Parts: sequence; structure tokens; C-alpha cells
Amino acid sequence: MSSDAHWMERAFAKNKGGLHRATHTPEGQKIPERKIDMALHARDPHKRAMAQAAENAAGVRKRKEYGA
Repeated sequence: MSSDAHWMERAFAKNKGGLHRATHTPEGQKIPERKIDMALHARDPHKRAMAQAAENAAGVRKRKEYGA
């Protein structure tokens, strides 16, 4: 169980801050939803993948908050 507890941290550790750099958002600030939506439709496949991963992670966090 302890190895599975921090799977999300390990998954995002390789390119930490990559979506912030790609959307030109300063580190430490929340990326606006509009910029994430724009990244989801970008031509760059890496940028799209980072945005989709952020969307998926947000859904996981919401489910954990509500105990689902």
C-alpha cells in the first residue's frame, strides 16, 4: 500500500512545472482554466498530454475530497 500511496507524485515528477512553462504561468500560481482548455486543443502533442494529465489529476483530487 505504501508504494501505491504516492503514485500521482511519482507520475508528475519527471516534468515538474512543464505545464506552467508551456502556458507561460508563473510557478506557484494556479493555471487558469482557460489556459488549460487552450492547451488541451494545442497542436503540440506534448502540451496536450500535459494538459490532459492535469485535468485527470484534478478529477482524482476532487473524488478524494468527497470520499468517492
